Amino acid sequence: MPCIGRIESASGANEINESQWIALIKTEASLAPIPARKGINPFTRKPTEFRAPATSATILKDGVDIGTIYWAMDGSSMLMVDARDGSEKSVISVAEEVATKLGGRFVCE
Repeated sequence: MPCIGRIESASGANEINESQWIALIKTEASLAPIPARKGINPFTRKPTEFRAPATSATILKDGVDIGTIYWAMDGSSMLMVDARDGSEKSVISVAEEVATKLGGRFVCE
């Protein structure tokens, strides 16, 4: 999935709050935690369960996964936004709504 943008602080002074983001994932109908998946640990060769961080969410439209929003991997207080091909408009709409609720702004890349 290509990255289409990011959610960042609107003012520069107030950073996006990680706790608020995690709480929003639990309450927003268009978001859901990324489900764990089973796979093989490449080091031990044993079955294992891979879990996404609590700061990662799937974007849903009519129950279908159309993208993801996740905490930046460099530790900065911004969220990265990915979209499946053909879902960019719907994902941008959700990202803008999430940004507003978190006191931030969505920046398209």
